[in-house]
Amino acid sequence: MTTRIERMVFNYGTTNRTDYRNYDIKKSEPTVYKPKTKKEKRVPYLGKDSETVTEYKAKNIPFNLLWKPKPIIRTKPTDVPLKYDKIKDEEREESQRTRPRLVMTPAVSLDDVTDATARDIVCRDMYVSTWSHDSQLALALPAVRAVAAPLPSHPTPANPIRLPRLAPPVVPPEWRRETVEWDRRQLRGHVDPDHLFWQAFDPYKS
Repeated sequence: MTTRIERMVFNYGTTNRTDYRNYDIKKSEPTVYKPKTKKEKRVPYLGKDSETVTEYKAKNIPFNLLWKPKPIIRTKPTDVPLKYDKIKDEEREESQRTRPRLVMTPAVSLDDVTDATARDIVCRDMYVSTWSHDSQLALALPAVRAVAAPLPSHPTPANPIRLPRLAPPVVPPEWRRETVEWDRRQLRGHVDPDHLFWQAFDPYKS
């Protein structure tokens, strides 16, 4: 009886008895090619108004539906700015030859460079930012679609906003009359009840 109870209470489980159990080695299932099912043709989107639940008259919502001029400068997004050509400086060479020079060795004065092409290369390499240099390289590549970027132009006249002067609210005379009458009926004597209470308080009788 004791052995039976002990066997029911204590299992005496070990790693070899409980974890490592024999099993049948089954043959792995070979991979079977399953062709993908063809997806059904997508139904075209029919735009509907969320308020009236009616279909739009146009096939697609126009991209420039919410385009409007900016509130301050009043520029229109649909107007492409004009392109301005760089004005040729006629007096640049003369100013380069006559202006004073201050050169620290081993630097070389750019004004002493006689070849204009070499001077432009040095200026471009020194004073052009990395972003501008990369942009020029990107523009030199053959574009898939010729998209003309908008160029800056003269701004339109501003439309300033004028705010009215802040005026305090006017109190009606009848309201002020009632306030003055109520103020006249108030007593002007100052009495501190706490002060009087503690003056008349006797700690030995409490």
